[in-house]
Amino acid sequence: MVAVCDLNEKAARAFASQHRVPQVYTSYTEMLEKAGIDLVDIGTPTFLHAPMALEAGRACKHLHCEKPFCRNVGEGLEVCLEVEGRGLKLLVGETYVFLASHLKARALIEAGQIGRPLQIRQRHGAWLERPQAQVYSGPAERNWRIDPAKSGGGAYPWIFDHAVHFFATAEYLIPGGRIAQVFSVPARKAQAPKQRGAAHDPYTTAELDIPLITWSYKDPACQGVWMRAERLSGKYDFMRGFSTCVVGEKGMIEVLGEGGGNLWWEGQQ
Repeated sequence: MVAVCDLNEKAARAFASQHRVPQVYTSYTEMLEKAGIDLVDIGTPTFLHAPMALEAGRACKHLHCEKPFCRNVGEGLEVCLEVEGRGLKLLVGETYVFLASHLKARALIEAGQIGRPLQIRQRHGAWLERPQAQVYSGPAERNWRIDPAKSGGGAYPWIFDHAVHFFATAEYLIPGGRIAQVFSVPARKAQAPKQRGAAHDPYTTAELDIPLITWSYKDPACQGVWMRAERLSGKYDFMRGFSTCVVGEKGMIEVLGEGGGNLWWEGQQ
């Protein structure tokens, strides 16, 4: 790691000291010009991803960017065209395809254990959360995540911010499968009290909810569905965290993801 940049110089210097980073900047442009770096890791709010990625691309730097990569397709394509034209590498940090459980499920699928995978069924329940996070979960002030313009999610910022994980998993567990269309069902809960979402995030719009998403793949034989019933939407589900069923021609895999989980088989955990 060659350099770190943050508008908050005190935070940047603390990070640099902890990780032995030799250079500290408060100007992103200056860092790109002077730091002698080959690759930039962008870990800023969503509305800054595309402009910062474009600037790095024009400075001929390879890129790793946090998700969601962009607020709309146009922003994302502009960056992709820029880096492709310069022969640069661009990676979006999608954690769900690196979960050990998902890696194992993918290996079983590729080994033909369930035959050709045809359907994905995803379920999202309340997270099992530790009283104190074991990893740094970002600054306390993150209201940009519920700002319609800054988050890119419009009236549904939570689903926009988090659903990238669902679709990445849905493509990862059907090898070669590409999602063609997405459909969603909104649910409006009349006179519902506002509820908090995850302990570390300021989501407060429980009365405006998307409990069901379905999608089709370019291969018409394959489909997917995602559903949730948990505290953010004022509902209840005994399942914890994120879980996925992959249904194939010869069998099925059920795999747990982030946020805890519980699997029942013939009445037993």
